[in-house]
Amino acid sequence: MNDFPVYRVIPVLVYYGGDEVSDGYGWKAYACPFHGDRSASASVNTQDQLFNCHAGDCPKGNAVQIVMKQEGLTYGDAVIRTKQISGQVDQGPSPSQRGRGSGGSRFGGSRSGGRRWSRAGR
Repeated sequence: MNDFPVYRVIPVLVYYGGDEVSDGYGWKAYACPFHGDRSASASVNTQDQLFNCHAGDCPKGNAVQIVMKQEGLTYGDAVIRTKQISGQVDQGPSPSQRGRGSGGSRFGGSRSGGRRWSRAGR
């Protein structure tokens, strides 16, 4: 399971000079904003939120990876910058993390099948 946040790639590409495209499509041709493309030498996937330029040494990958390469940032700083560029906020805990916090185990229930146990009094 992937617990990393996913940010929309199109707002990041638009920020760097790319064109707006509709969300929800697989791979489609895209004019690369990083090297003055006259024809579409790149591809963008708005379902998986990925970008790949087939020419030159352009940033590629997800939105955070693009920002990391383009601005020379660490991963943590690139996440913050990507949030600023895209206007997105984190969606909260993933479904696998919801419901934690009760029952003594990080997996949602107690480890003893409903009864609490301790080393003392075993």
